[in-house]
Amino acid sequence: MASDQWVAKLLKWFEKNGVNYPFRYTSDPYRILISEILLRQTTAKQVATIYGRFFKQYPNPYALMEASNSELKKVIKPLGIASRARILKQIARDLVNEFQGQVPKDMESLIRLGGVGRYIASCVLTFGFNKPTPMVDVNVMRVLSRIYQIPIDKAHSEQYWVLYTRIAPYKKVHQFHYALIDLAHLLCKTRKPFCQVCPIRPHCIYARSHGYGSRIRRRPKL
Repeated sequence: MASDQWVAKLLKWFEKNGVNYPFRYTSDPYRILISEILLRQTTAKQVATIYGRFFKQYPNPYALMEASNSELKKVIKPLGIASRARILKQIARDLVNEFQGQVPKDMESLIRLGGVGRYIASCVLTFGFNKPTPMVDVNVMRVLSRIYQIPIDKAHSEQYWVLYTRIAPYKKVHQFHYALIDLAHLLCKTRKPFCQVCPIRPHCIYARSHGYGSRIRRRPKL
């Protein structure tokens, strides 16, 4: 079925079931950049618990660059990875020393920042500068791989970025991306996905071919 059909259903589902996180309600490139670093290898819920305190103490790259390592590690301790403090400090130094404390507006400059790759740079461009750019992480890749039956391997990685560009609705790319993320976390899980209650099940090759529709599982709390 046409991609616009499942995209419309996904967006409708997101309107009722999307999760509210504080970092989803900012267009500040600095906050978006740092939030994406904090979100690595941890849950959005954990990041939400420190979001307010973090940006109160480090409202800009200058404050973050001057933070003591012990103080910074204490603030991000709930996230569980102390080494993240080093990456945060490096990014702050790069922003101050190379970009006068401003987050750059182009992909090439963004990926020059320590610890920043294509996905995080794309998030900054999309959410911080309103420059819609494909954003593909492991969660997005899992959902798209199941819908279109595309292998998840290095040989096909670029295909996901091209596909994202083709199907993402330009005027609703923010909602579309968050909808994919929430679908991955709530229903399209790595193991035992909740295909029975997935809003795009009729459009998904994985759901149709793996027989999950015939086995009713209890719907998770959203």
